[in-house]
Amino acid sequence: MADQQHSREDEALRAIFSRHGYGFQYAVAKQCVDQHHKRASHWQLDATEFPVEVNGTHLHVDIILRSGRGLMIIECKRANPALALWCFGRSTFSSEDMSEQSFVRLDQAEWDRKIGCLLVRQGEPDHTDHQYHVALEAPTTQPGDPSGSRRGALNEAVSQALRGSSGLINTLNSRTDGALLGPDGHKKIIPVVVTTARLFACSHDLAVSDLESGRLPDDATASERRWIWFRINVTAQLRYGAQRLRAKSYAQQKLDTFGELADADYSQSVAIVSASGLTEFLTVASRHIGEW
Repeated sequence: MADQQHSREDEALRAIFSRHGYGFQYAVAKQCVDQHHKRASHWQLDATEFPVEVNGTHLHVDIILRSGRGLMIIECKRANPALALWCFGRSTFSSEDMSEQSFVRLDQAEWDRKIGCLLVRQGEPDHTDHQYHVALEAPTTQPGDPSGSRRGALNEAVSQALRGSSGLINTLNSRTDGALLGPDGHKKIIPVVVTTARLFACSHDLAVSDLESGRLPDDATASERRWIWFRINVTAQLRYGAQRLRAKSYAQQKLDTFGELADADYSQSVAIVSASGLTEFLTVASRHIGEW
């Protein structure tokens, strides 16, 4: 009888830590540490559960990684098994400038030593073939977790990653020196969602859908991805309070459409990474900030 009681308690303990994602979070942290110790990654663990604040919302960043040129802010998301297919699509109309659709845009935090304050600049564009603009969850054939997250977990994870990166910038902005940015005084800020969900990308531009039915062509297919970039226009509620400068490519440009304004002032890339793609993505991220 006592053995049965302990067995129930053991199962309850395993279930609660698994369901709330703490096991997954620290497994991700361990993988990052292991890769750095093997010299397979430039990214070293800097902090876990770091407290930040954005526009009155208080939260903890799951994981912060540091490299010579970047800070990676990771939101870990254990997906409900019943909704663990995350689907991504592209549209030629997601940006005013067609070329912008394939540009990764990351903010760079810079400490201005002359005036003693933090500046944040939209990074210059970096091309990728793996960026998407629409994200949706799809059901699987697996039984769901009755206490797990419902629909909307994907969007909430992206928002949480953006809150985390903005909160970290607010923390940097509250400092009286740039010590947290290292000897060079600047870092690229990379918001990332690492998830147990499987990632699938649509083969066709969403604009080729039938006008009357809204359906994609029958030859549209889904390809599994280990990681992708997701481009989003960030709302004010998720934005940090530090001064933000436009990328040099926009600094002298007259912006006379809302599309151009969105590209220059609101666009942001967030990495979404499957658990199986984490090691590969650490290398990809280093390439995007010029470390390889």
